[in-house]
Amino acid sequence: MAAQTTAEPKNNEAYTIGWICALSKEQTAATAMLDHIHDDLPQPPNDLNTYTLGSIGEHNIVIACLPEGEIGTHVAATIATWMISTFPFIKLGLMVGIGGGIPPKVRLGDVVVSTPKDQYPGVVQWDLGKAEEGGNFKQTGSLNNPPTSLRTALSKLKTRNELSGSKIPGYLDEMKQKWPRLVPQYTWSESREDPFDATDRGAEQVASTPANEEHKRKPEDMRVHYGLVASGNQVIKDDKLRDSLDQRYDGHVLCVEMEAAGLMNNFPCIVIRGICDYADSKKNKDWQEHAAAVAAAFAKELLQYVQSSSVEGERPVRDILRQENTAYTRAKLDRKEDADILKWLTPIDYGLQQSDYLGRRQPSTGNWLLESEKFLGWLDARNQTLFCPGIPGAGKTILTSIVVDFLNSEFGNDSEIGIAFIYCNFRRHNEQKIDDLLTSVLKQLTQSRSSLPEKLDSQLQKEITTGISEAVDGIAMETFRKQAQGSGEDQKDQVLAHAYEQAMVRINGQMLGMKKLAMEVLSWITCAKRQLTTSELQHALATKAGKSELDHGDLTRTGDMVSVCAGLVTVDEEGGIIRLVHYTTQEYLKQTRERWFRDAESVLMTTCVTYLSFFTFEAGFCNTDLEFEERLRSYPFYNYAAHNWGHHGPKDKTPNEVIRFLKNEAKVEASSQALMADEKYAYRREDEQHFKQLLREAI
Repeated sequence: MAAQTTAEPKNNEAYTIGWICALSKEQTAATAMLDHIHDDLPQPPNDLNTYTLGSIGEHNIVIACLPEGEIGTHVAATIATWMISTFPFIKLGLMVGIGGGIPPKVRLGDVVVSTPKDQYPGVVQWDLGKAEEGGNFKQTGSLNNPPTSLRTALSKLKTRNELSGSKIPGYLDEMKQKWPRLVPQYTWSESREDPFDATDRGAEQVASTPANEEHKRKPEDMRVHYGLVASGNQVIKDDKLRDSLDQRYDGHVLCVEMEAAGLMNNFPCIVIRGICDYADSKKNKDWQEHAAAVAAAFAKELLQYVQSSSVEGERPVRDILRQENTAYTRAKLDRKEDADILKWLTPIDYGLQQSDYLGRRQPSTGNWLLESEKFLGWLDARNQTLFCPGIPGAGKTILTSIVVDFLNSEFGNDSEIGIAFIYCNFRRHNEQKIDDLLTSVLKQLTQSRSSLPEKLDSQLQKEITTGISEAVDGIAMETFRKQAQGSGEDQKDQVLAHAYEQAMVRINGQMLGMKKLAMEVLSWITCAKRQLTTSELQHALATKAGKSELDHGDLTRTGDMVSVCAGLVTVDEEGGIIRLVHYTTQEYLKQTRERWFRDAESVLMTTCVTYLSFFTFEAGFCNTDLEFEERLRSYPFYNYAAHNWGHHGPKDKTPNEVIRFLKNEAKVEASSQALMADEKYAYRREDEQHFKQLLREAI
């Protein structure tokens, strides 16, 4: 029988526990552990999360999952921010899911719980820092410990488990009864193999006793471990890197994963991970569902030891963030009764851009500006304009976000000072009309008041128009006039080239994984035959030569693709196109592509053909529009790969991977459908033979 669905409770304020998952299979396991599932509640239009509501014991719980295909610390932080905004009385958090274990300390099917060790908090962000001379890595920044009430409950749970054993097996048995469809994947199966079983026994013994079941992993072998979780924005598939991280933190690391570091300072929580692999080249998905279920079962057990009275005594996360985090975050968490009226005034909201830009800031970046004499002088003066010109990609946008955050922190509570900001996009200048920009300023100034003014007088708009125009246009024209004097085209080209050279130096000075990602992103954007969407580029980057399927764990978050490129890459909000920040950036990289992307065409062609050769396309031609649309939706890079693989190929020879692809009639047939499709994916089967003939002639 399934968990009972109930209509209670009926308001957002009743939920006090936030449960965040990174993958849909983790969300499935979490939902299966609920005692009761509640009806959905309305949520604000600016909250893009999808929630599952329910209860475990005395606790009302909100479950949210990261968007499909998006992983990483920044995404997790965004999901948590939306959650605590919509559910203002959330006081404790759980991050529950799967992770890679550090053998032999932990084994597949075990559970790791983030707990502080020595000077380290429960979660450490292993990629937050900088490389120093001699190959050493210096950690920068620190993360918060899990909440005290959760650690107190953990202590009691550990004692009870030592005395009586864990309740996890019982919860998994309950799941079998409530959700029988989950049994094959989410419960224990003898068919799953633990690669460490063989290495643990030694090669000679394995060879002599292949049928020996004595050392094979059994369900009763499951253990719960307490220690450090190493979190970062890079998938770890290298046992040497994995073990070096463990050594960096004095041997206390038990698990590696990709989301927890984004939560600890913005969402007080404990991290619970079921071990599904060993973070090495032998990664597979066989254990993922079961590991997710074991982690969710432990979370349920932990909540049995969290007293509702102790939760009531905790401060809401939203209140903590108001006091401890940036003024901008505090402002975003506040909801005003006048929101509908302000939205009517203008739907434009630069808040998400401000949050995104500020989130890309590395620790201490921009402090030189905030501490400079010119900035401090402007801060003390009246009726003065601070103007910051610079070439494309110099970092003006990030500096602006830092200044906005500083002003909100210093003057956000001063009723005599109004703060408003606008982010302009030169590619959208036709859409960003002056009236819209001005009403956005008016909206922001209005939001800073305790209540709406009695009149929103359009003469006010005229005064704002005049003031901004005189202040910005006047000083801008004067500045550009002075810069232009004595500067010929050659000199301007030299300045731009120098700026882009410096950006490439910064990119190449990053950690190896970040540098590699940046060069791959820039290579694709520069050499692709058309502009790519973010989802197309995500799939292209995740495609590995020789692989027959896509591992969604390899998909790179959009924010990470942008952040590693040192300001050279941006994403157009409408259409989701990822591109270079300026046409001069494209010109520079095309002129210097032999330096940076020498084998780019070969790599791009191999990626396209590998993608077209995925096992899933053995099905060949789709028989219905619906089936074909689903294929393009699930594999967004398919259209580009089908149309452009030949354009990236060498002219003097046919690579082996191309020959293998062309010999597979079903896969060639599948790609032909993408070539024949118009914008509505319409096609006619009688066109197929004609296209095949054209394809042979082209080859």
